Amino acid sequence: MEENYNNEIANFNEDWNRKLYDFNNTSRKVEELLSERHKKEVEDLVKSIEDQFGRELKYNSEYLKYKDAEMRLVKQKE
Repeated sequence: MEENYNNEIANFNEDWNRKLYDFNNTSRKVEELLSERHKKEVEDLVKSIEDQFGRELKYNSEYLKYKDAEMRLVKQKE
């Protein structure tokens, strides 16, 4: 009986680990797809604004400061 109990727990743990692995893979793929879609939407919006106003956008200094900090953090993470 104890052996059956241990087998049941082992099977549950294997199933759980497999489902967790599948979930993590799926969520990573969805996150990448959303990130790509968001990037494309932003690029399309910027292009639309540039077309509408006929000039290049000028970012303010606060935006550039945050963008620079973001890029440094990305480089540190890699």
